[in-house]
Amino acid sequence: MSVVDITKERERVESGSGPLHQPSFLQCNSSVAMSNPTYWKNVVLPEIAKFTFVIKCLPDCYFFRQLRTCPNLPFLHTAVTSVNQPDFYHFSGMRETRTYNPYIDEMKELPNLSNVSLGFHTAALTESLWSEKYRLQLEEDGEMEKSKQLRVLSVRSIVEFYDLQILFTFEALKTLNLNCIDSEQVGYWSAVKPTEAMDGLKQFFDEGFRARGKTVQVAVNVTWVPWT
Repeated sequence: MSVVDITKERERVESGSGPLHQPSFLQCNSSVAMSNPTYWKNVVLPEIAKFTFVIKCLPDCYFFRQLRTCPNLPFLHTAVTSVNQPDFYHFSGMRETRTYNPYIDEMKELPNLSNVSLGFHTAALTESLWSEKYRLQLEEDGEMEKSKQLRVLSVRSIVEFYDLQILFTFEALKTLNLNCIDSEQVGYWSAVKPTEAMDGLKQFFDEGFRARGKTVQVAVNVTWVPWT
């Protein structure tokens, strides 16, 4: 699939290099949507369906929302079939004051979304082995190595943190790629390999989709990153 970098699209509009209603991935003038709606529906939108939209950050999410709701680009949201969010792990988590995940919330509005790729990082799959009070005490006692020990989060904690259960409601979903950066530094401080959490997530989704009568291919891809 061809890739549409939403960061570049956003920066292009912000710099004044081009208007929102004329994105660079559009091979024709957007005015054709009004002047020739049949061509727009039968030719332009099917071409857009071949693209993978890469959304890297929250500003990208908000820009993508503007793009998909732009009145000059009717039904654009129905043409988006593939989304890649490589830095999905940057989301700071669900809480009382944050009741939705913007990264997932945008995908909910794409009725024909069939392929989703989400990026994770082992640093976001772990937490301190100790309570904050005890960890600080260890540091005061000079036991720095022990104070840095980590444990892997439970699958339930990860699902709730990112609001991942909403993916079960994506009716058109066929492929889910869980991509994880495996940091050597994180692994050093962990008693259990952090990437085991990814295997747990795969099992969670495999069982969840199966229970709902859906056939979705779930894949885990791990990229090891050396100590830096």
